[in-house]
Amino acid sequence: MSGRWMIPMLDFVFLSLGGLLALITQMDQVSSLPLELSGGDAEASEARAENTLDVVSVTADAIAVNGTPSELDRLVGMLRRDVVLVRCDRRATVERLTPVLAALHADGSREVRLQFEALTPEGVGR
Repeated sequence: MSGRWMIPMLDFVFLSLGGLLALITQMDQVSSLPLELSGGDAEASEARAENTLDVVSVTADAIAVNGTPSELDRLVGMLRRDVVLVRCDRRATVERLTPVLAALHADGSREVRLQFEALTPEGVGR
């Protein structure tokens, strides 16, 4: 008689174990969330950005402030706004970028934003 009561208990234990294993394996799966990007016009966005902040473009061989080529020692004097966007070419070295950031830091009163992208020679003159 005790054997008959053991079968439902074993069924319950094995079903619970299977359910627990199913839950554990589902925890490992990463679900993705849809991300809606604003699909604005890139040129219009750049035009808005250039009207609200100073843009310092740094490439491997040039520095430009708001599209005007500049030397490092004249950089801070050419800035007109409190927010500076530093657009750095991915091919520019750290040695090229560090003095620009140091000059902006020494000036002290500006908010600096960094943007890394592939700049063309025409991108410096914009």
